[in-house]
Amino acid sequence: MNTLAWRTHPNSSVKYTHGLNHFLVSNFPDPFRKPAKPVRIESKGDVFKGHLYVVTFPAIVHSSNSGLVIKILQTTHEGFFPKVRATYLGQLPIKEIHLRDEKIKHALIASVSKSPLGARGRFIVFTHLCTVQKFLIIQTAFIGDVVLATVLVEKLHAYFPEAQIDFLVRKGNEALLEHHPYLNEVLVWDKKKHKQRNLWKVLRLVRKKKYDKVINVQRFAATGILTAFSGAKETIGFDKNPFSSLFTRKITHVVSENGPPMHEIERNLELISDFTDAKPVRPRLYPCKPDEDKVLGYKHQPYITLSPASVWFTKQFPAEKWISFLQRVPSNYHVYLLGAPADGALCEIIIKSSEIAQITNLSGKLTFLQSAALMKDSVMNYVNDSAPMHFASAMNAPVTAIYCSTIPAFGFGPLSDKRFIVETTRKLDCRPCGLHGYKACPKGHFKCAYEIEDAQLLKSIATD
Repeated sequence: MNTLAWRTHPNSSVKYTHGLNHFLVSNFPDPFRKPAKPVRIESKGDVFKGHLYVVTFPAIVHSSNSGLVIKILQTTHEGFFPKVRATYLGQLPIKEIHLRDEKIKHALIASVSKSPLGARGRFIVFTHLCTVQKFLIIQTAFIGDVVLATVLVEKLHAYFPEAQIDFLVRKGNEALLEHHPYLNEVLVWDKKKHKQRNLWKVLRLVRKKKYDKVINVQRFAATGILTAFSGAKETIGFDKNPFSSLFTRKITHVVSENGPPMHEIERNLELISDFTDAKPVRPRLYPCKPDEDKVLGYKHQPYITLSPASVWFTKQFPAEKWISFLQRVPSNYHVYLLGAPADGALCEIIIKSSEIAQITNLSGKLTFLQSAALMKDSVMNYVNDSAPMHFASAMNAPVTAIYCSTIPAFGFGPLSDKRFIVETTRKLDCRPCGLHGYKACPKGHFKCAYEIEDAQLLKSIATD
């Protein structure tokens, strides 16, 4: 819950729409009643219910289709409230009042008078503790998880364009968020060396920053500790986190297999739906001009990209299956193999065995954002159920996602406008065998991968 302080008067209500910086006002107070003392008002979502207090304030007022619009001429501040003199003007027919001066940070001031041009400078003022909000998003899992959590940045910025939004990631993933226009700072937790010691360092840093809201996307104990003891005014996370009982708000985490699928971005956005909305948005990455320039030379002819590796064996399309597919790709396409430095050996095996001329191994040669920039203009991007699929979604790049042991219903499917899902057409009793995958097929046959046919992959470029 947001807790706001108001100068109050009985029998009034206010609705504040975060993203539009305006109040909807109704039920003006009786002009002969004495104003009430200041009270604390709690809000749920974007509706604040409380009372109004009327004061004088210098401003320019003019008419608009939605009501009367104001421009603040002068403000003086003492503590949290402007120094103004109380005056009541009587009941006024206003529907909507807009704040036009974006420089006002500590008070949202709405003013109106009995005439559109003002009356002796006397106006209604609704004072509101409106310091710039500070948010922290926590997602210290894998690369793809960070990409999917960027929907929170997009949504928070849309509703709170002047808010300070920080993002905590594990060391190695910070490059994903370079050049992000809506982020104030990317915090990094080194989980590989001195994990526990570094956790306490991060916690001290988080507490020092005094966030208004900490939003934890993960369901593990360490980030639960960071959230619960962050010192934030509001802590939000999923109910499956072991420390969720200490959060101020917890959301039910749902992963479906048979019912209506809920995408991970929808789960993530549920965390902030109480003060934004539930409308889905696409995750976003922001390659800069040097990233675009780096890959420009690879775009001289039609091309496809292929990201053959995955952290999990049972989520990785087998090398021999990639090779069989590449041998049937039309020769007018150049093929770029993408991946981390550790994927270089796999890519070399694919290149040598496929024996096609138009192929280049770029694994380990491009950053995350450079890879995303290359994928953006590809005729098609072939990926496993892994991070490169989410890169494609974040760039709205065409993508063909191959599912072996996992299924799209888990909620990690592609989001691009042009997207294809490839999986075995045969019903296997053992599939899915797990949410994330395994280091080996539990049954030893890996039929969920080997029964996928080349024609299923080729179909997505045949439609181009």
